[in-house]
Amino acid sequence: MKSLHLFKFKGDITTKMPFFNEKYRINSGKAFTSKGILKTEKITEFIIEVSDTFNIKNCRRDEISELCENSDSDFIEHYFINIFDNYDLL
Repeated sequence: MKSLHLFKFKGDITTKMPFFNEKYRINSGKAFTSKGILKTEKITEFIIEVSDTFNIKNCRRDEISELCENSDSDFIEHYFINIFDNYDLL
Protein backbone atom coordinates (compact mmCIF):
# COMPACT_ATOMS: atom_id res chain seq x y z
CA MET A 1 0.00 0.00 0.00
CA LYS A 2 1.04 3.57 -0.66
CA SER A 3 -0.31 6.96 0.36
CA LEU A 4 -1.79 9.19 -2.31
CA HIS A 5 -2.15 12.93 -1.63
CA LEU A 6 -4.90 14.69 -3.57
CA PHE A 7 -5.82 18.37 -3.29
CA LYS A 8 -9.32 19.74 -3.88
CA PHE A 9 -9.67 23.44 -4.66
CA LYS A 10 -12.79 25.07 -6.14
CA GLY A 11 -14.11 21.76 -7.43
CA ASP A 12 -10.86 20.65 -9.09
CA ILE A 13 -8.77 17.76 -7.78
CA THR A 14 -5.03 17.69 -8.44
CA THR A 15 -1.96 15.82 -7.25
CA LYS A 16 -0.14 19.08 -6.49
CA MET A 17 -1.19 21.76 -4.04
CA PRO A 18 -2.36 24.96 -5.76
CA PHE A 19 0.06 27.84 -5.37
CA PHE A 20 -0.57 30.03 -2.37
CA ASN A 21 2.06 32.04 -0.54
CA GLU A 22 2.79 30.51 2.88
CA LYS A 23 2.69 33.93 4.55
CA TYR A 24 -1.05 34.07 3.79
CA ARG A 25 -1.77 30.71 5.49
CA ILE A 26 -4.08 30.85 8.51
CA ASN A 27 -4.98 28.14 11.01
CA SER A 28 -8.73 28.27 10.54
CA GLY A 29 -10.84 30.18 8.06
CA LYS A 30 -14.02 29.80 10.10
CA ALA A 31 -13.29 32.59 12.57
CA PHE A 32 -12.57 35.09 9.82
CA THR A 33 -15.25 34.16 7.29
CA SER A 34 -18.06 33.91 9.84
CA LYS A 35 -17.64 37.58 10.67
CA GLY A 36 -17.02 38.60 7.06
CA ILE A 37 -13.65 40.11 7.94
CA LEU A 38 -11.49 38.32 5.39
CA LYS A 39 -12.08 36.36 2.24
CA THR A 40 -10.36 33.02 2.51
CA GLU A 41 -9.76 30.05 0.23
CA LYS A 42 -9.85 26.46 1.44
CA ILE A 43 -7.79 23.64 -0.01
CA THR A 44 -8.67 20.14 1.18
CA GLU A 45 -5.85 17.61 1.15
CA PHE A 46 -6.98 13.98 1.03
CA ILE A 47 -4.53 11.29 2.14
CA ILE A 48 -5.73 8.03 0.64
CA GLU A 49 -4.22 4.56 0.96
CA VAL A 50 -4.13 2.82 -2.42
CA SER A 51 -2.49 -0.34 -3.75
CA ASP A 52 1.07 -0.18 -5.01
CA THR A 53 -0.14 -0.79 -8.56
CA PHE A 54 -2.63 2.12 -8.50
CA ASN A 55 -1.99 4.68 -11.25
CA ILE A 56 -4.00 7.90 -11.12
CA LYS A 57 -3.40 8.49 -14.83
CA ASN A 58 -5.68 5.54 -15.57
CA CYS A 59 -8.62 7.06 -13.66
CA ARG A 60 -11.37 9.31 -14.94
CA ARG A 61 -12.11 12.61 -13.23
CA ASP A 62 -15.35 11.34 -11.68
CA GLU A 63 -13.56 8.25 -10.33
CA ILE A 64 -10.97 10.43 -8.61
CA SER A 65 -13.69 12.64 -7.14
CA GLU A 66 -15.56 9.59 -5.87
CA LEU A 67 -12.35 8.20 -4.40
CA CYS A 68 -11.95 11.39 -2.32
CA GLU A 69 -15.58 11.63 -1.25
CA ASN A 70 -15.94 7.99 -0.26
CA SER A 71 -12.58 7.53 1.41
CA ASP A 72 -12.35 6.71 5.09
CA SER A 73 -8.90 8.21 5.21
CA ASP A 74 -7.62 11.42 6.70
CA PHE A 75 -7.94 14.87 5.23
CA ILE A 76 -6.43 18.23 6.09
CA GLU A 77 -8.01 21.60 5.41
CA HIS A 78 -5.60 24.39 4.50
CA TYR A 79 -6.85 27.99 4.69
CA PHE A 80 -5.32 30.99 2.93
CA ILE A 81 -6.23 34.65 2.83
CA ASN A 82 -7.35 35.57 -0.68
CA ILE A 83 -5.67 38.84 -1.57
CA PHE A 84 -6.25 38.60 -5.33
CA ASP A 85 -10.06 38.64 -5.28
CA ASN A 86 -10.28 35.77 -7.83
CA TYR A 87 -8.13 37.53 -10.44
CA ASP A 88 -5.06 35.80 -11.77
CA LEU A 89 -1.78 37.68 -11.90
CA LEU A 90 0.46 37.32 -14.93
